[in-house]
Amino acid sequence: MSTPGPFLSRLARLAVSLYPASLSRGHEEQWTASLLESWRSERRRRPLLYPLSASMLLAIDLLTGHRIAARLRRRRSRRSRESSMHTLLHDLRFTLRSLRRRPAFTLVAIVLLALGLAANTALWSVVHSVLLRPLPYGDPDRVVTLWSEWSNFDQTWLSMGEARLYRDRVDAFEDFAIYFEDSASFDDLDRPERTRALGASANLLSALGVEPQLGRGFTAEEAEKQRNVVILSSELWQRRYGGDPGLVGSTVGIEGERYDVVGVLPPGLDTPQDLARALHADAWFPLRFPEGTVELEHGGGNHGYLGVGRLREGVTVAELQAQLDAHVVRLAVQGVYPDTMGFRVNASSAADEVVGGLRTALLLFLGAVFMVLLVAVFNVAGLSITEGLRRTGELSLRRALGASGGRLVRQSLLEALVLSLLASGVGAALAAGALALFRRFAPPDLPRLDGVAITPFALGVGLLLSLVAAVLFGLWPALWTRRLANPSSRRATGGRGGRRARTLVTTLQVALSLVLVIGTALMARSLAGLLAVDPGFSTREAATFRVFMPTSYFPEAAEVVAAYERLLESLRSEPGVEGAGAVRLLPLASTMGDFGVRVEGYEPPPGEHPSAEWQSVTPGYFDALGIALVAGRDFDARDRSDSEQVVIVNEAFVRAYVPEGEVLGRGVRLGGGGEHGGDDERGWTSIVGVVADVRHDTILSTPKPTWYRPHTQFAASTGFVARSMTVVARTEQDAATLGPAIRRAADAADPRLAVGEQRTLSEVMASQVAGSRLSTFVLVAFAGTALVLATLGILGVLSHLARQRGREIAIRMAVGARPADAVSLVLGQGVRMLAAGLLLGIAGAIAVTRSLSNQLYGIDPLDLSTFAIALPVVALAGLVACSIPALRASRVQPFAVLHEE
Repeated sequence: MSTPGPFLSRLARLAVSLYPASLSRGHEEQWTASLLESWRSERRRRPLLYPLSASMLLAIDLLTGHRIAARLRRRRSRRSRESSMHTLLHDLRFTLRSLRRRPAFTLVAIVLLALGLAANTALWSVVHSVLLRPLPYGDPDRVVTLWSEWSNFDQTWLSMGEARLYRDRVDAFEDFAIYFEDSASFDDLDRPERTRALGASANLLSALGVEPQLGRGFTAEEAEKQRNVVILSSELWQRRYGGDPGLVGSTVGIEGERYDVVGVLPPGLDTPQDLARALHADAWFPLRFPEGTVELEHGGGNHGYLGVGRLREGVTVAELQAQLDAHVVRLAVQGVYPDTMGFRVNASSAADEVVGGLRTALLLFLGAVFMVLLVAVFNVAGLSITEGLRRTGELSLRRALGASGGRLVRQSLLEALVLSLLASGVGAALAAGALALFRRFAPPDLPRLDGVAITPFALGVGLLLSLVAAVLFGLWPALWTRRLANPSSRRATGGRGGRRARTLVTTLQVALSLVLVIGTALMARSLAGLLAVDPGFSTREAATFRVFMPTSYFPEAAEVVAAYERLLESLRSEPGVEGAGAVRLLPLASTMGDFGVRVEGYEPPPGEHPSAEWQSVTPGYFDALGIALVAGRDFDARDRSDSEQVVIVNEAFVRAYVPEGEVLGRGVRLGGGGEHGGDDERGWTSIVGVVADVRHDTILSTPKPTWYRPHTQFAASTGFVARSMTVVARTEQDAATLGPAIRRAADAADPRLAVGEQRTLSEVMASQVAGSRLSTFVLVAFAGTALVLATLGILGVLSHLARQRGREIAIRMAVGARPADAVSLVLGQGVRMLAAGLLLGIAGAIAVTRSLSNQLYGIDPLDLSTFAIALPVVALAGLVACSIPALRASRVQPFAVLHEE
């Protein structure tokens, strides 16, 4: 029996005499340290004294204000941290050595995870750059855009009268500005440069909440009196003028006149409407936006302006929309907007304007890449389970030597974490390459494409996903390894339970792969349907470019007409050019408004105001674009400004306004006035031809009634000459090589002409399906990756199962089983696993593909034929994976296997 020793004597003396106030802190610390050391020593030597000594320590602790207990806790905590860190470092070193000893497993796991993480990192970079990156405005949540809408026009512009009304009478606005789209030719240096421009009201910068990079904005007086002043974009300032700060305050040459440069915009600044279409304006000119509200004319007036507003603090877009709706109702009651017009003005936040149309597609992509990551995680989980079963002996030995189940679980999770971190590094490098491919194949009108890059946010998401992946594929094998404590658990784990785990993860891989393949097949068939749509013209080899005839060079309409005739004649004389013509607005590359019409013999129903879209074209345009002439004749040299006024209409015009009777020779009155939209001062024109319908706004837009006037007579219909036109040149060679010929033709016609927006008709058509093409390309990549991973998963699982059952197969064959029986045994396991995955995938596809409905054209999300195409693809890949280990099993040599056993 232990007897009291010096330790208890010291405890007694300390209990009687020690009091916190009687000792200095240093003296107390010395006593405390000595006492704790003695207590630990006596506890080891005489454990029976432990309860008594612990009680006395507690009493002293209470007398001394808990100082001893606190110090004891601190020491224990420090020792625990040191021990934990030492153990963690030891486990980390062991993990690294273990992974080096298994290079095949390590490399395969890193590659599989890196593929999934790379796709996620790249796509999250796109999401962050396009969707989440703040717009370049002050307090961008308060910036809104306005669009008009009425029958046959889903989204169109505002009239000047409407804009003034919204500015003055809608309380939700703190500021409201307008602008219109234009172009400008800079001709002050050696080479003229044609750029896109805006006519902007003086308050457009304040509505956007930004200040110029240099200089100032427009003053109200400059806008009112239409001064020759200009604000340049930062990009044009750098590109054309070398970023000279002294340019502000000096003049530049624009279309033969001198303009004062009053400011330079911040880099990358564009209006929300331009950001949404990936357009950029290099010059802003002042636009007159008069004070005061005016009474709106019938229909609201001529719609040609875009609106940008800034909401008052605390006002929502929904509240703004309610105020706008109230004004429209009031104006409809007053008869400004007839009921048959169905007029509405729509407000949207700047963020929705810019990226609203992309949200669905990007969320679809995020779901797809997450499925790819899950397939990779399940694949690595299957590999990890297989590795755990292969290392059963090692793990059992470690357990027998004293390693706890928790230590084994931690070791497995640490291994998963190391693999995930290594894979995230490889994935980040692969993501950079994936983004380069994305930028190459992305449609040029993708909003904010220039800002797409690997961002810290995306890297953080990739790192987070790697940690989640580590838990997903590390925890399950870890729980299995914890059961490897004795032979019975080893057999259970390596038998039915292990097979079930690996079968489950492989089944999930097959299911996810099938969902992706079905979604990809739907997108591919939708793209094929889009490519099969007839736009109404031929997209074979033809080049297009934009030309403008400024008033300073060509003040009279006759001079503009003559300059276009010289340009076209010069272009037609170039080698390889088969034909050329010009049009006011090129189909599938612009948006066109309507014009009031009155057709001889057509009496519109009450409340209807007939209208049609309007074009100015030159002779040779229909032939150059490949638009079929259905009836009558084309424009030619006889159609001069002083000859009979003629017009060509499309088939939609005939269906709408001449459903019966002879079309040719029928009179059409064009213009914006009169009871039905005609203007008596402009007189009647005669229909001399009918051409095929053309899809103008988009490839899916319904052709609208359209009339074409010869460029020589256009001013007689509209009151102005079409100075800016797109020239189409049909060629027998590669249209992309016509650039030098176009420049030579422009120089020959007039060296002052600036040529811009050069592209081929094939590029114009491609831009219409670029979004669907990109979606299909991305999904094909994701689905292909998932299918390969799933195939490898099936192959790996069946190969391991075949090796596990090698002894059983050898015995079967030794007692008379045929090789075909071994094939059937292994193949049966794989087919059951594959069938379960296909059934689960079909159910998942039915639930998931409904979200694709807005992305598809001409095909139902549950199209049975698409499912019938996708199923054999996945099934065939799975059968190939099943057949390899089955054939290996059939070649088993029974005596060799049994001898080895």
